[in-house]
Amino acid sequence: MRAMRIHERPAGKWRRAGLGLAAVAVAGLIAGLGPAFASLAPTPAADALIVIKDFTFQGTLTVAPGATVTVRNDDLIMHTLTAVDGSFTTPAIPPAATVTFQAPARPGTFAITCQFHPFMVGTLVVGAGGTPSPNPSGSPPTSPVITIANFMFGGALTVPPGATVTVRNDDLIMHTLTAVDGSFTTVTIQPGTSATFLAPAGPGSFAITCQFHPFMAGTLVVAPDGGSPSPSPSGTPSPSPSARPTPSPTGTRSPSPTRTPPAAGGHVH
Repeated sequence: MRAMRIHERPAGKWRRAGLGLAAVAVAGLIAGLGPAFASLAPTPAADALIVIKDFTFQGTLTVAPGATVTVRNDDLIMHTLTAVDGSFTTPAIPPAATVTFQAPARPGTFAITCQFHPFMVGTLVVGAGGTPSPNPSGSPPTSPVITIANFMFGGALTVPPGATVTVRNDDLIMHTLTAVDGSFTTVTIQPGTSATFLAPAGPGSFAITCQFHPFMAGTLVVAPDGGSPSPSPSGTPSPSPSARPTPSPTGTRSPSPTRTPPAAGGHVH
């Protein structure tokens, strides 16, 4: 019995040592797999990125309210991304540089442009709690933007018939955009704000001015697809055939009868 006890003690010792080593191995395995499990956890969404390229707004044009949006300028000239209504803007973005701005906290659709190039137009959609959905095409909105700066009309001065046109006042004094013939006008536009009006339904060219500053003059062209209006066919009248007068018949005079001299010794009656 004593011999059996002598052999039991080493066996129990080795068993306990083996269990300890196994525990250490399992702990090491869990520690090694930790990064793998961690990589399966969802990572935060990347910041929204809008790219300015070829004078168009591209990339993530639908963002969550209040998101921090990065804007990268891939053109060779300076740009901004500016809300037409003045609610947000970036600073000037040099070529190959990036800046950020805070998206509005409220959902909505915001017309955007560039302060240096008002003909650039786009739309930023702020969705309620939505994941930013990319819009690689960067298609422009249906609302053209006309700017008033230095007492002049600029930007999109050719618009489709019936379009809703946004007018932004970049001057330090109030203005209007008013058709000279009175067919359309904006309300009074305070400095740094914008207003809209409905373009005429029919194509044509319309002289425009400002009710407060009549010396301001411009032309709004309304044409399908924003193109030049089709010129009206010039009605060149075909030359009327010249009425050649019919020559009046020449009146041939009958020769007056010659009087025959009387015979000798005769009398003239």
